[in-house]
Amino acid sequence: MTYDKRQEKLWAAEIKYYAARAIYNKRDQRTKIRKVTWQEWWESRFGESYTLYIDKMKARPGSGLSLHEFFAEVGEL
Repeated sequence: MTYDKRQEKLWAAEIKYYAARAIYNKRDQRTKIRKVTWQEWWESRFGESYTLYIDKMKARPGSGLSLHEFFAEVGEL
């Protein structure tokens, strides 16, 4: 099975999105191993400001766009 670049970018955008969701409530707590906050971990992992990413996701229109359509609209794909 072969995957194209667009599918790879979609998977990367989904990983980023779900990682941001997973740490939202514990973003100010420290990780056990590296002793940095979860927010700092996310920023080092994805190379983007966590708060700006969250703000961008909160501004996501509730018009029934799927994540795939939204990522294509904001240029993540």
